[in-house]
Amino acid sequence: MNKASRKEFYRKSIINALPRILSELDRDPLSYTYGSFDREYWAWATKDFSNTDLQRAVYPLALLYLNSFEGNFCYMSTRIKDYVLAGVRYLELVQHSDGSFDHHYPNEKSFVAVAFPLYEVAQAYLELDAKGALTQQEKKLFVKVMSKAAGFLLKVDEGHGFISNHRLGAACALYSSYLIFKDDRYRQRAEFFVSTVKNRRSQSEGWLCEYGGADPGYQTLDTYYAANYYRLSGDKTFLDEVIIPSVKFLTYFLHPDGSIGGEYGSRNSPLFFPSGFELLSTRVVEAETIISFGAEALSNEHSPGLLSYDLRNFVPMLSSYIQAFFQCSAEDSGLVKEPPYKGSFERYWPGAGILVYSNQNFYVILGLSKGGVLKVFDKNRKKLLFSHSGYTAQEFSGAAISTQFLNWQYSLHRQGPGGCSFDTNFFEYVPKRVMTQFKFLLFRIFTFTLGRVRAVNYFVRKHLITGIFIHRKKAAPFTLRRSVNVFTDRVELCDDFSLCAMEKLQDVHAGDFFTTIYMASTKYYRHSENQNDVLGTLDLKQNLKEKNKIIYKITPQDTQVLFK
Repeated sequence: MNKASRKEFYRKSIINALPRILSELDRDPLSYTYGSFDREYWAWATKDFSNTDLQRAVYPLALLYLNSFEGNFCYMSTRIKDYVLAGVRYLELVQHSDGSFDHHYPNEKSFVAVAFPLYEVAQAYLELDAKGALTQQEKKLFVKVMSKAAGFLLKVDEGHGFISNHRLGAACALYSSYLIFKDDRYRQRAEFFVSTVKNRRSQSEGWLCEYGGADPGYQTLDTYYAANYYRLSGDKTFLDEVIIPSVKFLTYFLHPDGSIGGEYGSRNSPLFFPSGFELLSTRVVEAETIISFGAEALSNEHSPGLLSYDLRNFVPMLSSYIQAFFQCSAEDSGLVKEPPYKGSFERYWPGAGILVYSNQNFYVILGLSKGGVLKVFDKNRKKLLFSHSGYTAQEFSGAAISTQFLNWQYSLHRQGPGGCSFDTNFFEYVPKRVMTQFKFLLFRIFTFTLGRVRAVNYFVRKHLITGIFIHRKKAAPFTLRRSVNVFTDRVELCDDFSLCAMEKLQDVHAGDFFTTIYMASTKYYRHSENQNDVLGTLDLKQNLKEKNKIIYKITPQDTQVLFK
C-alpha cells in the first residue's frame, strides 16, 4: 500500500473510531467520574476501580483538537478540549500519594499504569503548550499530575517479568518529562530503562525480549516506543544498535498476507502497531517495507483492525493510528524494499527458536521454542493455508497438558534442504483462568489489606499471578516428535506420538489458533481464522489408540490428514 493510500486508510479508521472513544468517556461535568475513560466502571458499575491506563486517551483527543483534516469534528472544539482537561483532572483524583495509578486491580500501584499514561499525557501537554492552547491554571494541572508520576518512575522498577515495551514506554515517559521539567534525573532514568532493553535484546538476532523470548506482534509495540524514544532523544546509537536490527528481524515475520506474529511468538500476539514504522520509514528502508505491506493487512483484517480490539488495546492503538496518520506523507519515498518472503531461503534463529523455510510457493514458519507451532502460507495467493498451534490433552489424573509452551529444551535435527525434526515436551497448564465469586472475594480482601504493601503486592504479582499463569513450566511425562518437510508442491508435517503413553490420556486435541498461557493481548480476530477448519474435525484420541503417527499433507488446494 503506497503512502497516499495508507494516509487515507488511517484517516477513515480514525474517523470511524471517534464515536467509540467518546462513548467510553464520562462526558457529564456534574458526574463524580467526569473524565474517566473506563465505561465498565462509571457507566455499568461492574468494577470497583477505574483502570487509569485508559486515561492516555487524552493524547489522541488532544491531537484531534489541534489538527484539522477531513471529517475531524474535534478540531478546535471547546468541548473536546474540556474532555482532555477532564481526563487529566480524573488522573489527579485517583492518583496515589506516591504518584502511582491502578491498572488491573485496586491498590496495584502499577509501573506500567504510570509509564504509559505519563508518556501520552506529557505528549498531550507538549502539543497543547506548543500551540498556546493552555492557560496557566491548566498547565499547573498537567504539571502536578506529571511530576508526581515521573517521581514514582524514578524510584520504582518492574520486577514480575522483563517486558521491553513497558520499559521503553517508561523511557518515553521520562524523556518527555525531562523535556518539560529540564530535570536531568528524568533523562538519566530514561537512559537506564533503555540500557536494560539493550542489555536483554538478542545482539546476534535483533529481537527484543518479551517475557523471555521473541514475539513479533508485541515487537511492533516495542517499535512504537523505540521510534518515539529516538524521536524525542535523537539517540543515534540506539537507532543503529537496537532499532534497525529489530526492524530487520521483524521483516522475516511479515507474512505473505501482510500480518505479523501469532502463536509462534513468546506472547502469542497478532498485534500490529503502525506508527513506529511510519516514524522510521524515511530512515530505515525495512520499516517502509513492513508498513507498506502491513497497512494493507490492517485494511483487509488479516491483522486485527482498530475496531477489533477491546478497550485496553483500542486506546493505545488509536494513538498509534493518529500518529501514523500525521507521520505518513502523501508522497512515496521510493524506499520500498521487497520483504524476505518474496525470496527462497532457509533461516534459523536459535536465540528466538524459530525456523523459516521459503521457496517459490510456500512461506513456512516453525516456532520450535513454542512446541513446534507451524504456519504455512501460500505465497502466490498471499493466504494462510494451514495453522497448527499444537496439541492439548488431559491426563486421567485431571491435569491439562499441551505442547504449546515457551521451551528451549527441544532437540533439532536438520534433514537436508527443507526438512527437520525435533522432540518437544508436553507441559501442564491452567486451562481455567476466569474469576469465580470466591476467588474474587479473596483477591479483593488481599488488595485492601496486605496488597497495600508494595513489596507484598509485587511478590504476589511476580510469583503467583505471572508465576503461575505465564512462567510456570511443569513438564509432563509425554514427548512428541515433529517432522517438517517443505517441497515445491506441498508441505508435509508428521507428528509421531510413539513417545507418548496414550493410555494415560483421556483425550487429545489439535488446535489451529489457541494459547495456553495467560495473555490478554491475543485471540483478536483475523480473517485467516476462517480459511480452513482441518484440525477441528479430527478425532485424535480414537485414531491414536490404533496408530501413533499423524501426517498432514498441505497443498494450495487442500490439506489431507493420514493416520499411520
